[in-house]
Amino acid sequence: MKTTRTTATLLAFLLTLGFSATQAFSAPIDPKGVPADAIGIVHFDVALAAKSALVPALKQLAQKQNKDSAQDLEKWQKLTGIDPEKDIHGATIAFIKPADTGEPRPRFAGPALPTYATIIRGNFSPDKIISAAKSAKELKATVATRGSLTIITIPPTKKPDPFADPDNPPAPEQPADAESNDSESNDSDDPDNKPTYAAIVDKGTILLAPSLDTIDKIAATLAGKNKSYTLPDSLTAFGKKEGSPMLLGYMSGEASGSAAMMMGDQPKNTFIFLGEKGAALRFHILAEFLSAKAAADSQKNLQGLLAMLPMMAMQARTPDQSASAKKAMDVLKSLKVTTDAANLSILFEHPVADLIELMK
Repeated sequence: MKTTRTTATLLAFLLTLGFSATQAFSAPIDPKGVPADAIGIVHFDVALAAKSALVPALKQLAQKQNKDSAQDLEKWQKLTGIDPEKDIHGATIAFIKPADTGEPRPRFAGPALPTYATIIRGNFSPDKIISAAKSAKELKATVATRGSLTIITIPPTKKPDPFADPDNPPAPEQPADAESNDSESNDSDDPDNKPTYAAIVDKGTILLAPSLDTIDKIAATLAGKNKSYTLPDSLTAFGKKEGSPMLLGYMSGEASGSAAMMMGDQPKNTFIFLGEKGAALRFHILAEFLSAKAAADSQKNLQGLLAMLPMMAMQARTPDQSASAKKAMDVLKSLKVTTDAANLSILFEHPVADLIELMK
């Protein structure tokens, strides 16, 4: 599922704050606020990730390799008033079936992609966050109220048009009105063409979404006006079997279009786990298909893609690139694609220390 670059940046910032925690709260998956008709859910237990071996090491590595980014992060921490020791607990992404507009889809466009919303839970200072949004000139953010919510609107990052006439630049777009219905702004499947909305619900909850309609739906569900999502029993069982998840997710068949592009067939259910098992990082995707043949066909497709990776590694032009490519190929040997009846398992389990060394 593709998200906007701005949303990815905001999530990376918030999650990085949580990952640096040393006295964090446990934040297992909580479906409250996720609409009952959601077609998928992915949860990041930020607090648990902070206690892992991988995440703190990655944070230290990133700070060492990019001191400017580390300084920017420290600046944002001060501006927002977020204490990285305890303030970010978890982030839950809900995938929501797109509304049926009744209009025909453009030719070759394929089915409409699901929309999404992110519920971030923790301890926040709304006043400082609002002040930070206003002072960050590069975001070009606007702040407004929408009922009981405070809405921070961040316009999309426009890609340069190579065919644009420099003598006739397009007229600047007007910022979205937080009180208006923004359904007309969602006529593109490209998330980079949409603004990002951050809604401050209260001191413990922030929402991120690409439309105000979605913000309204999540806020109403959080307030108890709509029924919240019920976690599938199969997801709960999958999580318990795998261990303590830093990331746990479920996608119904309607939400797994991206997986179908890689696998060739669309799974009816997909489960996702990321966590640490002893000294190893464990990443597991379990896809349930309608038939054993569909699972086997998908296995062949994925194995074909994996077989192409060594050919790409051979294109390394320098000894350092060649050595790095060889290490990466050795790591990928830990990736196993297997089937069991109508189920397809994609399992990666590898020592955390080796992964950190590879990234240096």
